[in-house]
Amino acid sequence: MKKLLLTLSLIFVWFYPSVVEAQLKKLTSYDKSSIIEAVIKDYDFNNSRRWKNEKENIIYLSTENISSKQFLQRKGVKFVIITPIEALQMEEKGIEYYRFEEFKVKQTLVEILFSRRYVNDASGEIYVRDTKYTLQKRLGKWRIKVRRDSAHAS
Repeated sequence: MKKLLLTLSLIFVWFYPSVVEAQLKKLTSYDKSSIIEAVIKDYDFNNSRRWKNEKENIIYLSTENISSKQFLQRKGVKFVIITPIEALQMEEKGIEYYRFEEFKVKQTLVEILFSRRYVNDASGEIYVRDTKYTLQKRLGKWRIKVRRDSAHAS
């Protein structure tokens, strides 16, 4: 029984500081880059209109809420970085693009929406397909805990 209590105490002392740190600390540039990398690696771009119509798999990505310095590449995808103003112009023309919404820190978790914005061919309306990611840092690496998809007209 003493060994069990001692073991549990050591585990608590070992993990507690990192839990408190994660709850109190804001995201660093490195954290954001790691989160972006995890989302980009996970996301299925096969439904992208640019994916099917072009020789290269081109994805337009807005720098809204991220820095182009935080951005990492993914094999088989060519990302074209656009400004938020360019994104609005593309949206008006019906050109598909992607963007990250704000990072929301909730205790030890981070929530982020990765949005695909495009024009629905049938209705002509602008549609938004959001993928909500919940991530947690474990052993120094951000890992996806939950992924949820939703779609709605803009």
